[in-house]
Amino acid sequence: MNPSQQNLKLILSLYKYKKLNYNIFSLLTIHYCIKKMFSGLLNKLISKKPPSSTNKLLEILNLYEEYINNNQYIYKRCNNNLIVIMKKLKETFTNEERKNIVDSQYAKYRGTEFKIILIFDSMNLSTTSLFGESHYNKTFIYTIGSIVKEKYFDYNIETVCTIGIHYFNNIIAAYYYVNHPSNYTGV
Repeated sequence: MNPSQQNLKLILSLYKYKKLNYNIFSLLTIHYCIKKMFSGLLNKLISKKPPSSTNKLLEILNLYEEYINNNQYIYKRCNNNLIVIMKKLKETFTNEERKNIVDSQYAKYRGTEFKIILIFDSMNLSTTSLFGESHYNKTFIYTIGSIVKEKYFDYNIETVCTIGIHYFNNIIAAYYYVNHPSNYTGV
């Protein structure tokens, strides 16, 4: 399979698993078609080889498909490139019903408690971990098989960045999430 076909396969896979909204899917499909039509010219401008992060993401989507296809599972990015797969419990309270969510698949959410199912290294998929350390609170540790709880959860669901266990409904959002230092200015 050539790189162009790999890109199309990625686009279709992401759309199939509802990890891309329709507008992004359309733009990527148009990009693919233009690239195919004008491949001689565009080959000079756009690399044919998909970035390694694209291949890594495809591997993650394939490896963890059983979780991705079940909306009880959610995803968190931790220190050291770890991604934690957690499961919502009957007792779990979240802010997923808040207003002004642009895309529910990529929005950041908070919850009260979750069961830790799996922790893996997003840069080295053959590596799993028993523990994951929170970006925000280094003493908050995620341990496989345990239930994590936030006893001081902020029940104002409209507030995004406040007390609670933060997560994404989409593993792609967790994969690309980067925690910036507190003094980060964007420059």
